[in-house]
Amino acid sequence: MTDTTPRYNTRIIKNYVEYLNHFHPHVDIASLLQYANIETYQLDDEGHWLVQEQVDRFHKILSEKIDNPDIAREVGRYSVNSRASGAVRQYLLGFLSPTTAYSVIEKMHPNVTRAAVLKTKPLGNNKIEMKVSLLPGVIEKPYQCLNRIGMFEAV
Repeated sequence: MTDTTPRYNTRIIKNYVEYLNHFHPHVDIASLLQYANIETYQLDDEGHWLVQEQVDRFHKILSEKIDNPDIAREVGRYSVNSRASGAVRQYLLGFLSPTTAYSVIEKMHPNVTRAAVLKTKPLGNNKIEMKVSLLPGVIEKPYQCLNRIGMFEAV
């Protein structure tokens, strides 16, 4: 049974597009989006959400075009520099310490995904625990976890 619940904000794919434009300008973005059934205008709509099948198809075709098993993590790391992160990026960059920024991520996480809940717990001045729990019925792929890890590393 296919999950038709929109769970992933288009900012995630927009981060991929910016990353590709910067590091792999030879990749035809339009063909990736077409294969994934994502319209270009949807990437500019911060209120637009995608279903699991769309993000899976995007990653599948991207993996065929770019021979890099770590691309999801690299895009995650790039996301802090990406314009696609918009207000989220500006908000995080305004904090003085990474510990404070990580604690704010918990509140901002629902702006990017409706598939999981993120909880943070300070463990000291320079240490924080982050726990991501998928919501019931959600089955994410390893590339999605790697992308999320990359985003956390970027902070």
